[in-house]
Amino acid sequence: MKFAAPRTLVVPAGTAVAIVVSRESHADPTLEMRRWERIAALDTSAQREALDLLVASGVFTVLHDAVLVVRIVREGSRALAAIVAGPAHASQSGGQARPTPAGCTPEPASVGQAASIALHDHAPDFSEALVAATRTRPIFHGTTSDGTTYSGFIAEEAASILDTLSAAVAADPKLCETLPHGDSPLLAAFSGTLAALPPGLATAI
Repeated sequence: MKFAAPRTLVVPAGTAVAIVVSRESHADPTLEMRRWERIAALDTSAQREALDLLVASGVFTVLHDAVLVVRIVREGSRALAAIVAGPAHASQSGGQARPTPAGCTPEPASVGQAASIALHDHAPDFSEALVAATRTRPIFHGTTSDGTTYSGFIAEEAASILDTLSAAVAADPKLCETLPHGDSPLLAAFSGTLAALPPGLATAI
């Protein structure tokens, strides 16, 4: 079973993550237009226009063929996850991420949020690979009104994360059975505690 880096991933940038994932509307229209719930409610044309504008202004950034590691901290509890392309999606290219065509503008009509699984103590190598990824400068870092802190890191050693994840899942038949099935190519693989991944934190387009 092979996992891969997502072909194209849209994530918040800098401290904008706190507004992007907020579930509460904001009185400031400039900030309100950054909330993912608002963007997701738009029709396809307006959604594309909004995303293009927000990427251009630095609110979101687009990652190509990269593994994102997310750290979620709330009330002293920490959760780590790797955002990867699920095995069905990865298998289309033999476990390798497909190249992104030059000049291609992502279509919001094909957005997909990550489904989640949790690997527990039986995957120490995967856990260590995630921790190592958090020792770099985060691409986003912010705290929401409920006190939850979200940080995102581009894994410098993505191959280590993908290999250890693939090995851990392949070695556990019960875990294989829990892999989600559906249209979304994204999987959030947590090391240990499973945490809620808010919409807009990592989106495939």
